Amino acid sequence: MRFKPIVDLLIFIDDFLRENVNLGLDAYTIAELSVLGSFLCFLAIVIKKVWPVLKNSLDSHIESVKNQINSAEKLREESATALTRANLTSANIQNEIENYKRRSEERISQLEKENRLYLQALREKAALSLNAQLSAELSKHKEILVDRLADLITEKLSDKMKDQSEKISFSKEDLKRLTH
Repeated sequence: MRFKPIVDLLIFIDDFLRENVNLGLDAYTIAELSVLGSFLCFLAIVIKKVWPVLKNSLDSHIESVKNQINSAEKLREESATALTRANLTSANIQNEIENYKRRSEERISQLEKENRLYLQALREKAALSLNAQLSAELSKHKEILVDRLADLITEKLSDKMKDQSEKISFSKEDLKRLTH
């Protein structure tokens, strides 16, 4: 019974047109006016019943599209922020790598210098130690040679002295003093 007022209106228009045939309107014009009235009633029904549904559907679709656009914009902003953070992190890591390389190269250079100085000190120490050992060995061998020489000289002299009438004796210490 929702459409009763509209149907009543259509019937009223039709009755009005039929009663007023005496107005000088021909049947064709009456039919046209009847179609126009029916179209206006149809248009009124569409505007009253279909338009709000259609409008609500379009409004909800528009709202859904707006939400999707806002969501996409928010994701784009978050992505841009994340990319910026990633670029900053990458730049920081790259700087740290460069600093580490630089410090490593400096440390390697420093260690090489320390190694050269250490090796030079070891060579000098070894040379001094070898010179000291060599001097000690030479002194030891010199003493041994001097002792042997003194023994030989003493032996030769005592052999010659035996042949002579008077005996002269030399000690090793006397000979050492003579050779020095």
